[in-house]
Amino acid sequence: MMVMSLQGYDFDKCNKLFLEQLRRQEYSKETIDGYRKDLENFRCFMRTVISKEDFSVDLINKRVLLDFMDAGRVRGNKASTIGRRLSTLKSFYKFLVYELDYPVDEAARIRTPKVYVPLKDILSAAEVQRLLQSAKQLPPCYSLLFNALYYTGSRLTPIRMLEKQHVHLKEKLIYLSEVKGGKDHYLPLHPHLKDLFESYFTEHLSTTSNYVFPSNRIPSQPLSASDIRNKLRYAARLADLSETITPHTLRHCTATHLTIQNVPQTKIATILGHADLRSTMRYQHLAVEHLRDSLDLL
Repeated sequence: MMVMSLQGYDFDKCNKLFLEQLRRQEYSKETIDGYRKDLENFRCFMRTVISKEDFSVDLINKRVLLDFMDAGRVRGNKASTIGRRLSTLKSFYKFLVYELDYPVDEAARIRTPKVYVPLKDILSAAEVQRLLQSAKQLPPCYSLLFNALYYTGSRLTPIRMLEKQHVHLKEKLIYLSEVKGGKDHYLPLHPHLKDLFESYFTEHLSTTSNYVFPSNRIPSQPLSASDIRNKLRYAARLADLSETITPHTLRHCTATHLTIQNVPQTKIATILGHADLRSTMRYQHLAVEHLRDSLDLL
């Protein structure tokens, strides 16, 4: 445990240590960047409150945090944005208390507002197939990537960071190593997705990168999230679908379509990685076959 005196709890230093801790815990780059932006937003707010460039954490209390939330509402921030920033501060304070021995968790005394976020742009099964068909007009890596998003229900990061060694065609398994929260996650390969991987590995796989979906400019790096989103919007336009579709839309479609097929919610939660799967990979191996029939219904 890293211990500091109360006078030594400089916000910027604590912020830096917090982000370093997230990196050590192997949070995704996108998640860490999100925390960084939220804390920078709070830092800018504090500078207007105290008129100082640098400040100590001990200047922050419950009233200050509530004022920060109110300031977001005045600026017209969405309730979901305000809630997310509060969630970031709650995580930051937990780090202060458990890792830096800070005496008070000011954020713990603030209730996170319940926000109803309607699912947008849920596509029918036929529309998803139309989208995936249109993606065939793109370079092969994008077509496969969009299929992988839908037929695994995964978030974008685990798929775009997918390494060759994590696709087990013989065992019909895929290992997602960048799942939110640092969880190990094995899933059965949908038969259609397995065929696509086999074809891609035979005809298009890069020999200069460990990634299944390497960047064209920097093969040692995966495709960027922004590039993937742009290509998905283009595929949606080709399919005459809404260009507001995002990679996460496909994840919502997977969950929705499985629900329509009467797949138990517990299995859907496991497929999506919502269940607690932090135990070792062997426990996933024991359970993975129970998910195969569920995914095959897509």
